Amino acid sequence: MSSFVDRPRELGPGARIGDVWAIDHALGRGGMGTVFACHNKDAPAIRAAIKVLDGFAEFHPIARKRFLREAEILYGLDHPNLVRVANIVLDQRPPYIEMELVEGVPLTRLLASGPLALDTALGHARQIADALAYLHRRKVFHRDVKPENLIVQPDGTVKLVDFGLAKKAGLDITVQGTSAFGTVEYCPPEWMDAEALEPAAWDCYALGVVLHEMLTGQMAFRTPEGLSQADEVLWILARKHDLEDGLDPGPAFPDAVRALVGDLTALDRERRPCPGQEVVRRLRSLP
Repeated sequence: MSSFVDRPRELGPGARIGDVWAIDHALGRGGMGTVFACHNKDAPAIRAAIKVLDGFAEFHPIARKRFLREAEILYGLDHPNLVRVANIVLDQRPPYIEMELVEGVPLTRLLASGPLALDTALGHARQIADALAYLHRRKVFHRDVKPENLIVQPDGTVKLVDFGLAKKAGLDITVQGTSAFGTVEYCPPEWMDAEALEPAAWDCYALGVVLHEMLTGQMAFRTPEGLSQADEVLWILARKHDLEDGLDPGPAFPDAVRALVGDLTALDRERRPCPGQEVVRRLRSLP
C-alpha cells in the first residue's frame, strides 16, 4: 500500500493519507489541491473528504499560503449549506484538511440535462443565499460561487464547497504577485478593477448568474469559438458591461423573478441586493 510521502497526483484507491485515512477515489481537483473520498483504515464506515496539496504546490509559497488560509477560514464555520471541517493537519507533508464527505452531484451535472423547475431553482437559490448571508455576517466572502462548487444532495440540500479563493476581513489572504483570479463567467463586470471590486457584491452577482442558469439551463456567457483564453476573458467582460440591466431569464418567468435576476447581475454594483441577507429577503418575498 502506498504511503503519504507519494505526491497526491500519484495517489489512488487504497493509498494512505496520514495514519488514519485510506483513499476510495478522487472527488475533484483544483488549481492547487486534490480532494479525495476516504475511509478510516480501522473503521471503514467512518468516511471523510480529504483535501491535500498537489505535488508542486507543496513547495510553492503562494499555493501553500492560500491552502493554509482556506483552512483557517473554514475552521469554525457551521451552517447546513456549507461543508464542515472536522480537522486540520498542518504538520504533515503536505498538510491536509479533513472535511465532511458530501454525498451528491455538482449542480453542473444537473444542468447538463436542462433547466430546473422554477420551485427547485428558487429553493436552491434560497439555500445558497442563506449560506452567503451566514458567511457575510462573519466577514467571509467565497468569491467562487458557481455550479461546479455547489453540490446537490439526494434530499435536495445544497452545499457550497471549495473555499480556495475565499477572503476574510482582517485576514491576510491576498497573495502578492498574483493577477485577477476566479471564474470569469461568474465574476462581476468590475472584476479587473481592484478598487471597485467588493467581495460581497461579487458573491451576490455570482448567485444571480447561477440562478439564471438554473432557470434557463444555459450558460449565461458562452464565448464564440476560436478565441484565445485572454480574448475569451475580454469578450465576457465586454458582454457583462453591455448588460446594464443585467441578465433576463425571459418572459416565461414571473416578473419578480426576472427582476431579481436582473438586479443581482446589474452593471451598477449599488443596484445589486447585497450582502447575502438582502438576497435572502428578496427570495423570501417572491410570491
